[in-house]
Amino acid sequence: MPVVSLYPNTTSGATIDGWDQSGATFLDYISDGDAGSYVTQNQVGASVLIHVADSEAAAEGTINGASIFVTHKAGGKGAAEGQIRIYDFNNSQTIALENFSISSTDFTTYEVCATTDVTPDMIKDLGVYFTNTSGQSVLADIRIDIDYTAAVTTPVHFKLTDGLVELTDGKISL
Repeated sequence: MPVVSLYPNTTSGATIDGWDQSGATFLDYISDGDAGSYVTQNQVGASVLIHVADSEAAAEGTINGASIFVTHKAGGKGAAEGQIRIYDFNNSQTIALENFSISSTDFTTYEVCATTDVTPDMIKDLGVYFTNTSGQSVLADIRIDIDYTAAVTTPVHFKLTDGLVELTDGKISL
């Protein structure tokens, strides 16, 4: 079964509060797959609610599951704790929610919020909602992985049940 990774891709409709970066820079830092670029929480109760890119292939198939992968570490203010959610912007609802606690000061990638409650129509407007409730978070990467079964297309058939077809010139395209 194929897996597609969806990364944050727009600040339109996004909420980015309590971080040392904003806008396009924030997006670049958390979606480039590089732990050398990151955002640091600089306010208590920092949060981010942000859209991820969609996938036409996954949206046309059968969704088997979705998971958020977060590469982050605790900052200099003790263990970081909070919540991370897969969010459906289309229906303004949380699809899956999980609490997190991280005390490591080394960047580590964690899988959180695994769910099978994602439907193909949700793929077009998914988001990540990350809220820090204590300590300090340092984020390097956020993505949603969608495990899906590709849509099966029925081939077009041409059937001649009786008679004769004669093609003297040219071609037939179906």
